[in-house]
Amino acid sequence: MVDQSQPTVAVDFGTSTMLVAVRTGDEDPDLIIPIGDIDPWMPSLVGVADDGSCVYGEAAEQLHPDKVVRSIKTLLRDNVSTVTLAEQGVRRVDGLIQGLIEEALRRAKERAAPEIRRFLEPSSTVPIHLGCPANWTGEPRRRLGEIATQAGLRALPDEIVDEPIAAGISWCVGSQAAGQVFPEGQALVFDYGGGTLDVAVLGVTRREGASHPDISVLSASALSMAGDELDRRIFRELKVSLHNERWSDDQDEVEKDQLILKAARELKHALSDRDEHEVSVLGLSTPVCYTRQQLEVVFQDQLQRAMKFVFSEIRASVARQREANTGTIRATSEERLAEEIDHFLLAGGMSRIPCVQVELKNRLNAPALPHPHFDTPEMSVVAGLTFRDVVGRLNIHRPGFNFIAQYLNKRDTMINEQVLYEAFSPLYKPSEPVTQVADLGHRVVLEVPEGAVRVRVICRTVSDRAVPLVSRGQVMDDPTVEVSNRPVRRYWRRGNKPFFKLYVDGRIIISGKTVSKFAVERWPSLASGLAAELYVQPVESGSSWYSRANDPDSYHYNR
Repeated sequence: MVDQSQPTVAVDFGTSTMLVAVRTGDEDPDLIIPIGDIDPWMPSLVGVADDGSCVYGEAAEQLHPDKVVRSIKTLLRDNVSTVTLAEQGVRRVDGLIQGLIEEALRRAKERAAPEIRRFLEPSSTVPIHLGCPANWTGEPRRRLGEIATQAGLRALPDEIVDEPIAAGISWCVGSQAAGQVFPEGQALVFDYGGGTLDVAVLGVTRREGASHPDISVLSASALSMAGDELDRRIFRELKVSLHNERWSDDQDEVEKDQLILKAARELKHALSDRDEHEVSVLGLSTPVCYTRQQLEVVFQDQLQRAMKFVFSEIRASVARQREANTGTIRATSEERLAEEIDHFLLAGGMSRIPCVQVELKNRLNAPALPHPHFDTPEMSVVAGLTFRDVVGRLNIHRPGFNFIAQYLNKRDTMINEQVLYEAFSPLYKPSEPVTQVADLGHRVVLEVPEGAVRVRVICRTVSDRAVPLVSRGQVMDDPTVEVSNRPVRRYWRRGNKPFFKLYVDGRIIISGKTVSKFAVERWPSLASGLAAELYVQPVESGSSWYSRANDPDSYHYNR
């Protein structure tokens, strides 16, 4: 059984929908709190009424399109701070999202059972988990954490979990909690939502006597082309076909376009379950008919791009295997990459389109695993976020904290700082595994200021908590090397500028006049309820990092 020692609240703030869940124990089939008027989820819509007040969810759908903000979550990713809504003027994005979260919590408290309601109060000490797309860096996570806190959720950005990873946890741990045996091996999570396609490759193993499976994230990223893009593709086809139709005189072009877009969304959803569907459009005398065959034709190009992205993530997971090198990765065919995947998991509303599952089965030659609790894939992310203890012990695929260089003078006084790596950033460009010969990693030249003689590298979370480095059970000093403003002559080279580099396999090099090398097995998630220590191994000159045996207990946590 999973050790779910205390209740956990989860909020899935998606591009299209919002869900709230509370888990109170190991087996909790009724964890989803229905906050929608019809479905368990509430639309992630914000609108501004004529009187200037904000309305949310289903009520926002009734407003004129000029007064509604759709896909507001993507504005965090794009670092947008304000939006302009027709006569309503400029509005702060953070304030609109805060109101949306507050509305979701209000509905949850109103509709939850009395014994659950207390966990949703601002005074509650119950942990809160949020999700985000797998390609979010530290800044949008920090911003979402601050907004959620203002809305009454005690949410730290360090604890915001990649959505496909949360979906994978829902399958793996949920299966065990339900008394089912989850197959070991490598699972590909295909989370196709409204704003992004999130893909993760998870390594899942079971250990004798363990309360939950060991989950290591081998790769995870997101492609900003998902349900919203398909809506636009269907919309463009419908607009051409309806060009000569007679509309009501009181509808402007903006409203017509939004009505057609609304029809496109309804058709997309309906054709997941049927071969043909008709939808009535306000202002048109005859309904609009569309077939699944038409949808699949419009969708085909987008689907093939999604498949390319899937294989790029499988390629990235291979890059993290110690025996791999860039030459091997570059030469590996899709057929061989497919052999890395033992099964796949579907999440997100777009995964309900039948041709998605068919294409994945054909390309991966692997089975799709059914969810142990849910018939539809939309609720898997929020369910996974509620497994607090598992989320807190995840081994992820890239650092969830910042590496910072502190430059010291001869008196050991810090004279400047430099961010070497921003939390959750990709370690390399997606194209590199197939185009580059060099080692895959993140390299930064050290900007040594005048007067600096040494550089000290420290680790800090997005919430600005220090992360101690532990080697062989002992807290080690922060890595320090001697530096100079001038390039350092090495061997046959004329000179190298001092640099810092993170490799995908966990090696870290800090190079100046002297060199410091160490290695990390996996990057741990840094839950606030656990004092996380980064377990590292110094790499001696001439040693082989690749020869080290895999240690599933590389990370050490203290309550």
